[in-house]
Amino acid sequence: MHRREYLEYAIDEEGLHTPDGLIDPSTIHVARIDRVRVSEHHEESSSTSPVAVVGGAVAGGLIAGPVGALGGALLGSYSKDSDPEVDIPRTVSATMVLEGDSLSRTIDVPIRDTGTAEEFVAAVRKAAGLK
Repeated sequence: MHRREYLEYAIDEEGLHTPDGLIDPSTIHVARIDRVRVSEHHEESSSTSPVAVVGGAVAGGLIAGPVGALGGALLGSYSKDSDPEVDIPRTVSATMVLEGDSLSRTIDVPIRDTGTAEEFVAAVRKAAGLK
């Protein structure tokens, strides 16, 4: 097993190294990352519809010639393509949870370290035989 480290914890072939000593991975029942997420609302975006501009120009041109084409294009430019508001979940906090027969830890994870913590938890889960 490749040694993985996170903060003052490490997992390797010997077991889970903690500040309190070595823990046998088979005694670990829970290893997970809990995230608190919030939705960020992004405003509706809109842009001029090229189809409406061309369609307006063609229709105006057929009805009133070159002046109608210009007027139709201008009217068509008021038509907008829009995308609905988009909710994007964003992690605002994360906690690593490790629990076992002789272990009960919750460790705050800095947002920038969430990926590293997830890799560490995956290694602990694998060593513990958790799904």
